[in-house]
Amino acid sequence: MGSNKLIMSKDSKVKTILKNNLYFINLIRKASPFRIVFAIIVRLLQCITDFVVSVYLLRYIVNSISKGMTFSNIFYVTMGFLCFLIISSFIETYYYEFFEPVSNQDIYKYLQRILYNKSAQVELTCYEQPEFYNNYIKAASEAYTRALKIINSTAYLAGWIFLINSISIVIFTIDPLLIMISLVPLVIKLIFEKKSSEVNYDYDMEMIDVNRKKDYIKRVFYLKDYAKELRLSNIDKVMLRKYRQAVQEGISVVKKYGYKVAIINYISSVIAIDILVYLGTIFYSVFKTLVLKGMLLGDCIVVVNNITSVSAIIRQIMSNVLEFYSHSLYISNIRNFLDYESKDYKKRLNDKEVEVDNIHLELKNVFFTYEGQTEPALKNINMEIKHKQKIALVGHNGAGKSTLVKLILNLYEPTYGSILLNGVDIRNYNVDSYRGMFGTVFQDFKVFALSIAENVLMREVKSEDEVKCVLDSVKYSGIYEKVNTLKNGINTLLTKEFSDDGVILSYGETQKIAIARVFAKDCSIVILDEPTSALDPVSEHDIFEKMMQACKDKSVIFISHRLSSTMMADKIYLLENGEIVEEGSHVELMTLNGRYAEMFNKQAENYNRKSSVQ
Repeated sequence: MGSNKLIMSKDSKVKTILKNNLYFINLIRKASPFRIVFAIIVRLLQCITDFVVSVYLLRYIVNSISKGMTFSNIFYVTMGFLCFLIISSFIETYYYEFFEPVSNQDIYKYLQRILYNKSAQVELTCYEQPEFYNNYIKAASEAYTRALKIINSTAYLAGWIFLINSISIVIFTIDPLLIMISLVPLVIKLIFEKKSSEVNYDYDMEMIDVNRKKDYIKRVFYLKDYAKELRLSNIDKVMLRKYRQAVQEGISVVKKYGYKVAIINYISSVIAIDILVYLGTIFYSVFKTLVLKGMLLGDCIVVVNNITSVSAIIRQIMSNVLEFYSHSLYISNIRNFLDYESKDYKKRLNDKEVEVDNIHLELKNVFFTYEGQTEPALKNINMEIKHKQKIALVGHNGAGKSTLVKLILNLYEPTYGSILLNGVDIRNYNVDSYRGMFGTVFQDFKVFALSIAENVLMREVKSEDEVKCVLDSVKYSGIYEKVNTLKNGINTLLTKEFSDDGVILSYGETQKIAIARVFAKDCSIVILDEPTSALDPVSEHDIFEKMMQACKDKSVIFISHRLSSTMMADKIYLLENGEIVEEGSHVELMTLNGRYAEMFNKQAENYNRKSSVQ
């Protein structure tokens, strides 16, 4: 039973290796249909050339001269090979100089596209899971180079198999015993190479974590986001210390695995080939040629020149076969990521579309706990957002306001309870249709290295109507005058990531670009998570008034620490420690004279004090 179990285990592992490699070869085929076939043809042409030059032609010429054959026979054979060489060189040049570079770009584009598509499909919580995020990083960093390695492994394996068969047949016709000598490295390779692949994999996996730390620190020093803090504090010394620690970790990883790889390679290469095979073959062949007179001079030269090649090729074939084992380990990371079926993907298969008229959103007894946490971030949330209603969420940092917004957007799912849209659980709607009814501006908004127009519309600008929409939106958000001073107007690129003509706006200006997105989007519910934090109170009040005017036929949910803006809301929810502790209109909550009234009066007092000082 134990033996059968072991056989089943090995059989299962072989199947996994085959499945993983065939899976990735199929991806390569979809990206560049003829790449692997062409690579194999080119490699076979190279191997045919090597065989003819080092084995057939050399043996033919030397033995022909020894037997007294005419020069014309040798000349015709040589000319025939030269013609073959000219044709094969042309094919190789076309492959390496034109086909391969174009194919590489096709493969890169295809693999990155499916990785990017998958990363856009998975739910937001996946990015908060270290194991999932690490798999994504490993997949993204490894996919393209792994594809090229698999192409090379496949092509080279085909070439080595052709070469070993051709040379072995020639050597076998000369002396069958020599083939036995050449098989010595095969045994040693079988013993050591699998262990070498596992050691290399463990080394690469540990170095990924080390390189991530180093890459993060590198970004900190060259991205403008961190420039002020680096110059106004001693955090640079802390980051440099972290970098030195990461480098030291890398050195430790090299020491941990380097000696093992060196010993394995020394035994399998130096002892097996240089000592056992090469010296043994020279002694045997020369003795048989010069002493026993049982081997032709051309045969002796071919054997001495190529017996180590046979051993080396056998080792290469074993390396190639075991490379597919190594590829399989890496492909597992990529497959784990690509095969992950996200909840969002499943919700995209739902047929139910959102009906945008008379929106009524309701949260019933909603609890939410972040993965890995024991304490709920939200507890027993009950809330209604009616059609055209303006809702304000207030509370101190960490109260749960932003988490609540992400639940409403279906970026997270409640741990308990339900969120209903027009009486239907939002998980039953097509997720794209559901999220499409929201226009959002987050506190941690991002602008992209694209034109202002594309940053406002969050898509390509395709018509004059869309251009007008962008212009109207930047007017509403208060950034029009700034945009109008730029040489290319709304076509100006933001950031200098891809162009020296790009502009770098202040944080307040980029915030107005983000706010313009809400004005530009045709949506039913607007969500504003601290949208005006970088603006002064006057600008904030002005934008809120414009926003409420523009959104008079829409529902609005907004978060703001400046409670003066909450006076525009129909209903206010005050959150503390993940719970709703007060709710009502501004007048009702001020009359209640509870926590909201205390916070509002304190802010008003502070603002009046600052105004009097000024």
